[in-house]
Parts: sequence; C-alpha cells; structure tokens
Amino acid sequence: MKRVNSIIEIQMNSHLKYEMNLDSGMLFLDRVIKLPYPANYGYIPGTVEDDEDAIDIFVIANEPITQGAMCQVYLAGAFICKDQDVYDRKLVAYLESQNNILYSDYLKIKEFLTNYKIGFEVIEYVTQDEAIKIYENSAKVFSESIREVK
Repeated sequence: MKRVNSIIEIQMNSHLKYEMNLDSGMLFLDRVIKLPYPANYGYIPGTVEDDEDAIDIFVIANEPITQGAMCQVYLAGAFICKDQDVYDRKLVAYLESQNNILYSDYLKIKEFLTNYKIGFEVIEYVTQDEAIKIYENSAKVFSESIREVK
C-alpha cells in the first residue's frame, strides 16, 4: 500500500467547485455544478500532471473533510480520463480508517466523472499498482521541474 498526503479542496456532497490558487494559498470558487461530489476531492502536493496542475484525488471517507485539510491516504486506483483531449488522471484513495474502497464508491465516482462536465471522457479505471506508478511519475516530473527552475 502506498500512503500519500492529500489536500482537500472540495467536501463530499458539495455542488461547489473550488480551485486552489497555489500562489496565494487561497481556495477560489470556480463554479457551481449540477452533480454533488461523490467523495472528498483535492490534490496531492508535490506533483504535476499533463494539465500542469497537481494530480487530482478523490478521498473516500465516511464524513466530509474540511477544506484545506491535509490528510494521509492510501492509493486504491485511478481513473484515466481526458478533458478536451488532455489526459486528466484522477487518483482514488481512502483514509486508513476506511480500510479500502467499496465497489459502490467506484461506481459513484465513475458516474460523477462521466456526467459532470461536457467534453470530459472516462477512458478506464486502473489498479492500485498503476495508480502508484502514476503518482510516482507525477512526483518525479514535479521534482525535475523544480530543479530546472533553480
């Protein structure tokens, strides 16, 4: 099992889509969406993806997690998606107290991703091992980009 730190931007069941502005450290309301988030949603600091943002993560928990909170989670899998023809991977994780994700959690997240935004496409769901590789590659790209700036 791979444990990582995640920062929560959006609480489960919320219709409010927030984005973290990394320059200011503030959460900004991006838009109101029709569907509620099926799980807590955020990002993994110290990573970067094809869309030039930190890698996104759904965090399965019994309760909403406070926005801006950092929590340690265990990677369970990932949805490989495309947003306007740009790959947009969504990791799926759970808190230690959850012990794992249920098939119903997977279905709720897949349904949400399939319907929340026009031009967004779910390609496949991959296993925990693939999710760990995605995370590690994203962290490596971030680390290399920091070295290039120095």
